[in-house]
Amino acid sequence: MPDYFQSQYSKIKGTAPLEIERKAKAHYEIFAKHAGRRQAFIRSAYFKKEKVFLKTFWDHIYAKSRKDRERRLRFYICALDLIANTRKTPVEKAVGSDTLFRFYGKAKDGCMFIVQIKRDKNNKKFHMSVFPPHHQDD
Repeated sequence: MPDYFQSQYSKIKGTAPLEIERKAKAHYEIFAKHAGRRQAFIRSAYFKKEKVFLKTFWDHIYAKSRKDRERRLRFYICALDLIANTRKTPVEKAVGSDTLFRFYGKAKDGCMFIVQIKRDKNNKKFHMSVFPPHHQDD
C-alpha cells in the first residue's frame, strides 16, 4: 500500500467543464508568470527542490476527451501541492530510458488521486498526469 500525501487543498469545484478548466489554468498561470519567458515549473521537495516542468501536462490533457479532462483537472491544485511539498516515496517504473514516478495523494475533501512525473535520460522532470485511482492511464 503506497503512502499518501495529504493535500491542504480540495478538488476544484464547479459544474461546467470550462469553469473547471479556467480555474486550473489560473493556477498554472501563476507559475507561468513566475517563469517569465522560460517554461513554467514548480520546485519539488521530493527531488531536492529541482524543477518539475508543467507544460507537458497541458499537452497531455488536451489530448483527452472533455469528460476525462474535467475529471483530471479537478485534482490540478492538489497535484501542484503534492509536487511542491511531498517527501513521500513514489512508486517508480522504468520505461525505456525514462523513469515514471507515481505519487499518491489525498485531497482535503478525502478524494484520492495519483500524480505521475516523468524523468528523462537528461534528468529533467515533467508533470505528466493527475487522475483518480482505479483508472488505467496511458
